[in-house]
Order: sequence, then C-alpha cells, then structure tokens
Amino acid sequence: MEQKKDKKFSEGLYFNESDKDFIEMRIGINKKQLAVWLKSELGNPDEWINVDVKKARNGKLYGEINTFNPKLDSQDKKNIDDIEAIFNDDTPPF
Repeated sequence: MEQKKDKKFSEGLYFNESDKDFIEMRIGINKKQLAVWLKSELGNPDEWINVDVKKARNGKLYGEINTFNPKLDSQDKKNIDDIEAIFNDDTPPF
C-alpha cells in the first residue's frame, strides 16, 4: 500500500473570504512568521512554494503546500542560491 506524504501548511499566511463582491479573498501576512518559515524552507531545492487555499469543514480557509515537484534545471538551482544569499546576508538593505 502506498504511503501518503505528510501534509505541510503555510506559516505566516492567513486567508479570509471577503464580504465584498469585487474582492475574492483577503490574505493576511505575519511578516515575522512568514520570514522564519521561508528561511526554514531554504533547504528545499524547489524555487517555488505553491500554496493551495482550501476550506476546512468548519468553513475556515487555510493554506496547504502543494508538493508537486517538476524537475529543476541549473537556472532554477542558481535562483535558489540567490535567494539563500539574500536570507543569509546580515547587512541592512539601506
């Protein structure tokens, strides 16, 4: 029997339905939580983190990580290295 992968969820991203017709969804971002989570994902070779917004049985929206993994090429790996350099740089941006 095939074993299912553990589900992973986004951290620092919060999703809410909107009561306005012209707004599909509201996304709240806790900057500190998101930065810590993204830094923890640097060991992941994927350049992208895809988040599927889903609705729980109680109606609350949440983000589940879509773990589909296409083959990475050398440019993708360079992009990951560039992102890691940004997070590992301690110098202030200004």
